[in-house]
Amino acid sequence: MLRLLGIALCCLLPAGAMACLSPQGETGPIPVAGAELLTPNRYLVAAGGEVELPCPDAPFEMPRGFSARVSAGPDAVFDLGGMEGRILAVRAFATCPLRLIVNTGLGVWITGEPLAAGAPDSHAEELYLWGPGNGALRVWLGTEEGTGCPAEVELETYDQ
Repeated sequence: MLRLLGIALCCLLPAGAMACLSPQGETGPIPVAGAELLTPNRYLVAAGGEVELPCPDAPFEMPRGFSARVSAGPDAVFDLGGMEGRILAVRAFATCPLRLIVNTGLGVWITGEPLAAGAPDSHAEELYLWGPGNGALRVWLGTEEGTGCPAEVELETYDQ
């Protein structure tokens, strides 16, 4: 009986209502080349959203204790080029507690770690990708408290 109820609920929900994170978004890709990012570039975004993580149908396994509220689609999409032989640092900064999630063009999902150095009134996370590949890099910035706040994503490359 419960199985039938689950099937009925599944089929009554609008298409896409079950997915909590989607690589599809409303933001257009920002073209960036590896050589341009040898000096860090920052991009303004908004952190937070309507999707509560963890969710049962997340496209990746979240670290233990991970929680955040994010947008269903990415907050920023970068079209990477010239990334051969490079390491890409992705950093996020905000005035509210945040969580960084990245999906690479290779289909890899990764979450950020707290960045130790930062202003006392800001929150920051970072991650590093060795050989990130060219193509789409999708970035989500979630908040821990459920309220949104202005944020910045910083991209920087290093030669391997």
